[in-house]
Amino acid sequence: MNEALQKFKEAVNGAQTIAIRTGDAKDVSKILPFLILHCAFLELGKKSSIIFENATENARKFLETLLGSKALERTEQPQNTLIKIDTEKIPVSELKYEKEGNVIKIILSSSENFDTKNIQIEKEKMPVDLLLLGDPRENELAELLRQTPHKEVVKITSKEKNIEQKIFEIVSALLGNGVEKFKEAFWVALENCDPCSIDIANIKNKILSFAPNFDKVHEAGELIKGSGFWKIMGRALQRSEFEKDSKIAWTFLNYADFEKTGNGEDAVLPIFYEIKKMRYGAEFFTFLWEFPKNSIKAVIGGRNPNKLKNLANEMGRALSSPYFFADGFSSFSEAEIKIRGSIKKVIQ
Repeated sequence: MNEALQKFKEAVNGAQTIAIRTGDAKDVSKILPFLILHCAFLELGKKSSIIFENATENARKFLETLLGSKALERTEQPQNTLIKIDTEKIPVSELKYEKEGNVIKIILSSSENFDTKNIQIEKEKMPVDLLLLGDPRENELAELLRQTPHKEVVKITSKEKNIEQKIFEIVSALLGNGVEKFKEAFWVALENCDPCSIDIANIKNKILSFAPNFDKVHEAGELIKGSGFWKIMGRALQRSEFEKDSKIAWTFLNYADFEKTGNGEDAVLPIFYEIKKMRYGAEFFTFLWEFPKNSIKAVIGGRNPNKLKNLANEMGRALSSPYFFADGFSSFSEAEIKIRGSIKKVIQ
């Protein structure tokens, strides 16, 4: 166990309340590993909370299939109830309380009669012992820290290694062989990782030793993709090309492709991940789509984290794990020209 992992384990062991925040994450592949970590904290008897309000109904069914309904139960951060008194409007001379059976009376004494409308009752979140930031975009950090009062904060990012690999190592350190409980969830989480990575191969071998239920794995996969996924995936493959010189994999879908196959934008990231797995020789992956009509958007990913970060900065976008989004293009040709030009600047 390395020093960073040992320190994280000590932080978790010393905490009773933990909050996990992933920012405005709509990608269920990003939510899954942090939900596994949330479940591991629950196994340790911690009061853990996680928020993923943007998940679709299919995403929730997918997560429930892998981790059970308890994992999706909404757990709120503990709160205090505050009674606020404006002493300019209510000159309080004495404050006391009395207990009558099960009722507690709070008594305010004042030299003047006052309007009770000037007494405010509010909720205030109690600071959690540990706030865990799950690879949020840089432009989300300040707001996440403000929204979640905390005593200590740890950020888990994909800079040195995949999030999925990091969380597998963390859960193994926390639970030992208890990691077996999440074998199917981890197998699915690792599907989008580099298939040629020795580290990922070793983790998969470890999971295979637990004999995962692949029927459950396949069931979850079909839930997240939806019934019409393979129809639109076929169209995406027809409109995909790989440029050997620039090592860019391009994919294009227009609005009619979504309309005719009955898909929405929740199909975009699953398609992106499938293309990424198929085009191992590519250094950059660019998926352009039109949704709604006349609105061109892009999701751009890459093999090299530093180059991808530089590309996101070049385009003025916020990186979100192994990809970033770009929009505001008036046409596919405009998007392609701008993205291609930015990539050239990054690789020069």
